[in-house]
Amino acid sequence: MREFVILCVSVCLAATALSIAAGVLTTQLIWACISQIGLNRSILRYPSLLFVIRTLPFSFPVGIVSFAVLPSFVVLEPRQTTERPDWWLAALAMCSLFALGFFTVKLAQTLIRTWRTEREWIQFARRIDVPAEVPVYELQNPDSLVAVLGVFSPRIFVGKRILASLTLDEFKAAVAHEVAHVRSLDNLKQALLSATGLFSLFRPIDRAFRSSAEISADSQAMRSRISPLDLGSAIVKVARLRAAVPSIAASHLVPDFDGSALQLRVDHLQALLQNEKSQSRGEKYGWLIAAMLLIIYLGKLHLWLALAHRLTEMLVR
Repeated sequence: MREFVILCVSVCLAATALSIAAGVLTTQLIWACISQIGLNRSILRYPSLLFVIRTLPFSFPVGIVSFAVLPSFVVLEPRQTTERPDWWLAALAMCSLFALGFFTVKLAQTLIRTWRTEREWIQFARRIDVPAEVPVYELQNPDSLVAVLGVFSPRIFVGKRILASLTLDEFKAAVAHEVAHVRSLDNLKQALLSATGLFSLFRPIDRAFRSSAEISADSQAMRSRISPLDLGSAIVKVARLRAAVPSIAASHLVPDFDGSALQLRVDHLQALLQNEKSQSRGEKYGWLIAAMLLIIYLGKLHLWLALAHRLTEMLVR
């Protein structure tokens, strides 16, 4: 039984390492194809799809091990096996452990930086009594930003200079934008992106996702009866005064992007002003596709497990 457990863990970790490499390669190939055929701007309307593509190096190993490698090994591998992992299988397992440790450390660092920044800001902030799903605070320093900070207990912070320069309608538009980020769990997504970042390898798609998340938040804010003119005016005012902040799990009304990303949002708001239909059906289709894949998987479960077991046998031999 001990040999079975050791072999099972080794095979799962080795499969994780290979899946991470496959996920990284797939992400890069998909983004290269998107860039090559000129769909960079069109795909910004689908932040969920961009997030799925970007997190393939994380989600692909989780799916492969959880739904294929581990169940097939537990069901089909004899408990009294005498097979032992070869040195290269052990090497792949060590690479997998290193990657998992790297991810855990980076995620912890991001969450700790966020918690420290939030604790520092809240000491000099004043609660604003406004009707919103998320607590709103006036921030003394930095005084020129609008951001929602935190993953588990998010708070919206508005710098005092920004608060003084915005009209009431612009302020409501800015708050609605940040509430949309909370509903979409964008801070959690940004923390995961930060933890799975490999130097500058994913920088272009990371910037595309953040731009897409901002456009999506703008669209969701419109559903709260916010005028595109008020939100656009708030964005322009904040862009002129925006302050630099550390790398934390936060979503800003105006992130630290180049002018082209800001121009994309302005163009999008102008389009919304002409056409109020801002709701996208992309997420509904995404859930439908996921449900269909799950039905196919469960319908032919024995076939998939047998195929996965054959492939894992190739790792052991």
